[in-house]
Amino acid sequence: MTGKINTEFILSDEIKNDPMKKFLCAILFACLFTGCCMTGTKCDPDQDIVCFRILNAAGEDLVFGPSKVYDKDSIQFFSLNGADTVKQSLITDGSYLQGCSNSLLIDFNSATKNGPVYVRLNDSDIDTLNIYYERFDGGKCCGAYRIVHATTYNNKNIEVIQGFAVLKK
Repeated sequence: MTGKINTEFILSDEIKNDPMKKFLCAILFACLFTGCCMTGTKCDPDQDIVCFRILNAAGEDLVFGPSKVYDKDSIQFFSLNGADTVKQSLITDGSYLQGCSNSLLIDFNSATKNGPVYVRLNDSDIDTLNIYYERFDGGKCCGAYRIVHATTYNNKNIEVIQGFAVLKK
């Protein structure tokens, strides 16, 4: 075996005997099978991570800082899927993601449906956060991706301030 690809079944005698036509056919096949995937196309990833801050009416942070009321390590985000509880990934120090320091970083990757996500701040305080996913077609090279949107917190619209989704108590 010489390492050559057997093109007997694909190419006509005219193409087989002309090196330039063989080369052009190879380029055509490469373009057909790779398309934009070889052009450096940048695909948008799922955008399931949201930075949250929980503030009181006066704008004081209730999780981080001197006015804190809630223990960041006790807070849980979860949703229900039938009788199953689906816990959301919570990173209590978002400082590793630029612009998210002193915030709760939630990865909604495991939330598979639109609807409520419950926020357990402590044993006696559970709030409701409504989210929905928007799906986008990334084309033939990238595939579909989704972006999560947090819309309301305890039936109040969520503000976004300096890149943070602000949950007001």
